[in-house]
Amino acid sequence: MHEGDSIQVAREAFGWSCGYVVSANGAGAEWIRSSEIAPVKADSDPPLRAWFGTWQGGEDLVHIQASKTVGWLALDGTAAWDGLNGIQHFGNLEGEAKPTGNKLHYTRGQGEWACAVDMTLLGDYILASDNDKCGGMNARFGGVWRRKK
Repeated sequence: MHEGDSIQVAREAFGWSCGYVVSANGAGAEWIRSSEIAPVKADSDPPLRAWFGTWQGGEDLVHIQASKTVGWLALDGTAAWDGLNGIQHFGNLEGEAKPTGNKLHYTRGQGEWACAVDMTLLGDYILASDNDKCGGMNARFGGVWRRKK
């Protein structure tokens, strides 16, 4: 692990932590010495502007800014997954959501095929997960996103 890398820890054992690591070279599951990890301090009730910016997780991007509706956020994002034989699958987010503390729940559509993404703001990171209904095959809005500078 290098400075600036992030890990979402899933398990700890014998001085080691296993989790999802995001680095400049890519992302994936990895074991890291627990002593090399520093927790990210998070504000449980950040100001609305703390969400603003462009967030990146791998090739996926989500831009968040103030909505025209007071207290809400406008989201615009794309996700991509490269399949076999150069075929790409895409997903997208476009709409508004209102944060509650450092949590944001976005939905588009209704019923069984509605796209839903849950986000948790942790400083310059967002932990995100979706319901696999926001685009093409394996185009997901999930993982650890870092604010682009």
